[in-house]
Amino acid sequence: MYTRKQALALAKQFRTCPPPSIQNNPDFKIENENHLKICPFCAIGSPDGVQEWQELSESFRTQFMTDDEQGDILPGQIRQVRPELGCWRDDLYYNPPLVLVLNDIDEMEQAVNVAQVWQDLALASPGDLIPSTDLITNFEEMFIETWNMYTLKKSDLGICLGKVSLQVVDEALKMKENPDYLPDLSRRPLPLTDEDPRRYFHQVEMETGYTFSAMAVEALMDEVVIVKTDVLTLSVDTLIKSIKKLIPTVDWDWFPDTVEDCLAALRLPTESIALRAAEGDSKMINAVYLELKNKKLDQIRSIECIIHHAEARSDHYTISGDIPDLPDNLSQKAFQCHIKNPEKKSLFQGRFTWDSEGKHFIAEFDGALKSNETVSITIVNDIANGVEA
Repeated sequence: MYTRKQALALAKQFRTCPPPSIQNNPDFKIENENHLKICPFCAIGSPDGVQEWQELSESFRTQFMTDDEQGDILPGQIRQVRPELGCWRDDLYYNPPLVLVLNDIDEMEQAVNVAQVWQDLALASPGDLIPSTDLITNFEEMFIETWNMYTLKKSDLGICLGKVSLQVVDEALKMKENPDYLPDLSRRPLPLTDEDPRRYFHQVEMETGYTFSAMAVEALMDEVVIVKTDVLTLSVDTLIKSIKKLIPTVDWDWFPDTVEDCLAALRLPTESIALRAAEGDSKMINAVYLELKNKKLDQIRSIECIIHHAEARSDHYTISGDIPDLPDNLSQKAFQCHIKNPEKKSLFQGRFTWDSEGKHFIAEFDGALKSNETVSITIVNDIANGVEA
């Protein structure tokens, strides 16, 4: 009898074990040796079932190697992330996944919103959209991970292997917006249980998505120009008075000398901070949301950021996650992110990318995060500039 544990084992191998072309490549001898030390599947020989899946994947590439590869990238297409983008990370080899194209990213025509997909329904769980077969082309069955949407460069996408109807795309976006929503066109997955293999599958899928989205965002961030919002043109005294008028008990990590200090070092009173518990293995941090109407500060509040991934290295620090409670259609320029050090009274600005459709973000900093430092995210929504809460 085929079990979810077997399905999980196959998924882990297919996602994070090197294919034969990498295993047999002498340039990756050290990486393969390190992988064998931590991978029970590869340590005992050829991963069970993975070779067949890789052969199936290769047959897909051969069958659909048509003009679709060079054609327009459109919503509803199921495309493979380009095979050459496979990479080593933490002694695992992340194989490029299949993704569903959702839409273009506002202000970033070279990027697209995608959702990761998987073909084994044994691992589908609440939050996954399982479309009926009449709404899918070239796949017998598959599900869309509406909790695993992210940004890729269009040039990261390879051949088109199939497609779903635009109705499925619309419903997937609705499920991202409202996790409790399930459209009529989707089968209902069974609820999760304690120690359910599908919980571990989520971790594998989030790590896979992060690996490829982080590469894309790093390239896109190089093209991001930091734009100062209108609130940054105010004087420090004016901004402090406006904030204290709305929240008299507000404080700062240090007395601000600049408007950027005033926003990033802001410390809201405990009663104003969102305290909802994180779900599963996710962590929370609180950002500060400010709303301007007619150039005047009208609202200020704490807002939750759900952190799905954090990566600390000696030369950079990256976090990614969702901010589900923000208004729709916020632009990239509404966000500022910093690493702040209260002891040194210093700020170090990072690069922030925002997917307004999926409400997903990645913040990257050129430097390590020290133990006495924290990440500060500030969102300034200027309604007069066309964004309405």
